[in-house]
Amino acid sequence: MAGVTFNFLTKEPIGDCPDALARVWSVQHWVNTLDRVKQATLREQSQDQQVFDLHFDAGGETVDKVTVLRTRSKHRISVKHLVPPPGIDALSGAWWVDPEQPDTLYASRQMTMSPEQATVARARNVQKILRENITALLRDTTLETTVQVAMPVQKAQDTLLRKEA
Repeated sequence: MAGVTFNFLTKEPIGDCPDALARVWSVQHWVNTLDRVKQATLREQSQDQQVFDLHFDAGGETVDKVTVLRTRSKHRISVKHLVPPPGIDALSGAWWVDPEQPDTLYASRQMTMSPEQATVARARNVQKILRENITALLRDTTLETTVQVAMPVQKAQDTLLRKEA
């Protein structure tokens, strides 16, 4: 039987946050800014690609663990879950700033799951999480010095990221 696919789209004014994509790109910023993110382990990182494990609370009975591949270009970050959350067959998305509308950050997500797993409540929860993430990542300004765009290539040695005090 074919899966059910949900498509989500949201946007947020960037305001005084000229480094919006850098904030989205920074795994450390996710760890420090989002309470639902419990732990992240950076597997690989270069200026235009990241692979990391993320432990997060999506409101379920247990903390979810996912493996994420992100790629970056000048105006876009593309996301693919190599290991999606439980009950989801495929999860991907993007974050971008349109050069013709540089005052807005857009985020999209595409989620596929079996018909048995696909509920309105689950879809609403995913949209809620996407909305909360985009708002929190842009609102929090405490990590401006730790948000980095260009990073040296890191492979073979995992980096555990923890919340900064």
